[in-house]
Amino acid sequence: MKIKKTKDFDKGAKSHDEAFKKAESVLSEDKPVQKISKPAGRDTQKKGKISYQPGREKKVKEVVAKVRFLRVSPRKVKLVIDVIRGMRAQEALERLQFINKKATNPVIKLLNSALANAEHNYKLNKEDLYIKKIVANQGPTLHRWQARAYGRAAAIRKRTSHLEVVLSAKDDLKENTGSKAIMAKKAKSNVEKLKEVKKEKKSLQKEPSFAKAPSSAKASEDKPDGKKESII
Repeated sequence: MKIKKTKDFDKGAKSHDEAFKKAESVLSEDKPVQKISKPAGRDTQKKGKISYQPGREKKVKEVVAKVRFLRVSPRKVKLVIDVIRGMRAQEALERLQFINKKATNPVIKLLNSALANAEHNYKLNKEDLYIKKIVANQGPTLHRWQARAYGRAAAIRKRTSHLEVVLSAKDDLKENTGSKAIMAKKAKSNVEKLKEVKKEKKSLQKEPSFAKAPSSAKASEDKPDGKKESII
C-alpha cells in the first residue's frame, strides 16, 4: 500500500518511519532551559490579584450602610432615627432596645451591618464609632384599593423608604465637638445680651415717666374767680 505524502511530513523524509524517527531525535535532545529574567519594578503576580503592601493602606474614617425598599413609611422611621442621630453606635443599639416602634428592628439591623463593615473591611474599633449621618428617604409607593359603600373604591398608599447611615471615627467627633463648642459660646453671648436688655427695661420702669397732676385745692386757687369747687 502506497502512502501519500502530506504537508505535515518533513520535506526531507521519504516515509512515515523516517519522519517519526526524526521527531524522536529532536525530543530526546536535552537542551538547557533558558531562565527568563523578571522586569525590575513591576508586580509579577497574576492579573486580578493585588499584592498586599502594609505601608500603603488607606485610612478610612467613614463607613456607609444602606437599606433600600423598606416596607415602612419614612415618617414612621424618622421617629426612631431622630433619637439616635449623633450618638455612639454602641449606645444607640442599647437605646433602640427600649423604643417600642415597628421601625426599630430594621434600624438595629442597619447599625449592626455598618459595624460589621467597619470591623471586617476597614479594621476599625466599634467603640470609636458614632452616628455621623442617618437619613430616611422616600421610596416608591405601592397603590392598593379598598372597596367602600355605593360601589366606590378608596385608595391605599403603601409607602416605602430608603435608609442610609454613615459611621465616623472618633477623630472626626473631636472636630464636630469643636464646632459645637463655638455654637455654645455664641449662645451664651446671646443670653448675656438678653439679660442686659431686661435690666435696662427694669431701670426705665422704675423712673417716673410723667409729672404728677396738680391737686384740686391748688387748681381752685389758680382760678380767677377765687371760688372753690366742691369735690364730690
